Amino acid sequence: MAALVARCLAVMAGKQQLKSWSLQTGEEGLATVSLTAPRALKQNDVLFAVAKLAEHCGVDPRGVGKIALCQDPNTAVFDLKVGI
Repeated sequence: MAALVARCLAVMAGKQQLKSWSLQTGEEGLATVSLTAPRALKQNDVLFAVAKLAEHCGVDPRGVGKIALCQDPNTAVFDLKVGI
């Protein structure tokens, strides 16, 4: 639903395409993703989860950027290359 709203707003603003960027660093070509687990997360947990999902989808798992652990220890946010 959020993607549809974003597209509608982009059309109203006269944009031809949407750009993705990191909410952590502002770098274009990245999307910031949230990961929540039933236990406290570490940075290695994020890398492991992305690697497993990438393996399942048959894509390169090396697109992880900045990883930040949240105040809630069961949540982390990380940047991921768009189109990984």
